[in-house]
Amino acid sequence: MNFSKLLGTFPTVQTKSIILRKLELEDAPTLFNYYSNEKVYRHLDWNGPESLERSYEVINTWNEGYDEG
Repeated sequence: MNFSKLLGTFPTVQTKSIILRKLELEDAPTLFNYYSNEKVYRHLDWNGPESLERSYEVINTWNEGYDEG
């Protein structure tokens, strides 16, 4: 299924308490810090990006994957 063709631009969902939106490169430090917490990745099959630089690459990869469907 090609999500970008189906949905167009990445949708934003907002409630009173949260905003779900497409990750941006400016989010890389937050992504890295989030996955640096062992309580976050303890039960996941991925420990997250191992460096801040890798966080930028991950965001680009995820966004390119969405754009490519």
